[in-house]
Amino acid sequence: MKKIAKYSPELVELARVYQVAPDLPNPLLLDLANELQRLDDVEYCDLLSQAGDSPLDWSASWETTEPPLPANTPTPSFLPFQGYIEAGAGMNVRGAWNRAVNGQNIHVLIRDTGVFPNHEDLAQIRQVSSGTGPDHGTASAGVIMARNNGFGMLGIAFNVNASAYNNTEAGMNEVIRDARPGDIVTMSLGSASGNVSLPMIHDRLRWDQLGRLSASGVVVVIGAGNGGVNLRNPPFQDFGDNGVLLAGACVPATGRRVWFSNYNLRNFVNSWGLDVASCGYGDLFNAGANRSYTAEYRGTSAATPLVAGVLALIQSYARNTYRTVFFNWQMLHIINQTGAREGVPDMIGSRPNAEAALRFVDSLFL
Repeated sequence: MKKIAKYSPELVELARVYQVAPDLPNPLLLDLANELQRLDDVEYCDLLSQAGDSPLDWSASWETTEPPLPANTPTPSFLPFQGYIEAGAGMNVRGAWNRAVNGQNIHVLIRDTGVFPNHEDLAQIRQVSSGTGPDHGTASAGVIMARNNGFGMLGIAFNVNASAYNNTEAGMNEVIRDARPGDIVTMSLGSASGNVSLPMIHDRLRWDQLGRLSASGVVVVIGAGNGGVNLRNPPFQDFGDNGVLLAGACVPATGRRVWFSNYNLRNFVNSWGLDVASCGYGDLFNAGANRSYTAEYRGTSAATPLVAGVLALIQSYARNTYRTVFFNWQMLHIINQTGAREGVPDMIGSRPNAEAALRFVDSLFL
């Protein structure tokens, strides 16, 4: 906490969060929470699952794994499957690469359901905490930082430093401990009300934690959820603007909202929510867990790290060229000014255009 206090008084406030884990049925837990919240010294009491935040894995039921290939089968390049890096329907990532911007000197913190830390395309990823769903987290990590090694995928910001955290409460606390101003935090995780998939900020504690990270200069993007609902209406609980970016999911061919993506709240951006090629799962190529690849990562789970990858490019360019870093609200402004707007009528915001964003950054300083 002393280290955190040096750069963020906002985060110090989270030291006043206490966790109670009684072994009670849900109705009694609700009664206990209501009693605690009536205490004068308690600002809020939130009920969270002990299993951790849920992966936004609308895609999971669609994933199929190919039979394992012989271990000596060479991994080909899957770059032709990565349409999201191209101009037009993608995010014009190549335009940033052509300017030698590939994520240098940026730390991306990926909180998900674990990764395969020895995956051949995720070299030097730091696994801070392991999880129980490493395919999901590996797919999230792959679109951001798959290395430039001539095989497999090529991450949007393939030169970043990346750390992986799990979806438990301990994993959340580790992110708060490790994140620094200018870092990018991405979470393809969510909450729920009944069977409706909702963003994490539906929970008061998550809204508080993520908002304080954002106010501390950490760029935070989370999945908007796959419930297909208008977030201006119940069951979503809106606690106000805490600054974090919400990633909605668009159809690659049209840029319009995918039917399952939540929509209509502040701070929305979007990216592909279907047919996203990345590491993990093994439906595209399967030579074992550490040599597995997918062409079917989906949902706001996929859209979130896609956006995070471009945020890392923008932050890398700002830091290395102009010796500054951008906050969440500045990133949102840049994307709104330069991104593709097909999703705006559907209330999922703009889709980032990496090369146009760098040109806009230049216009701010030149």
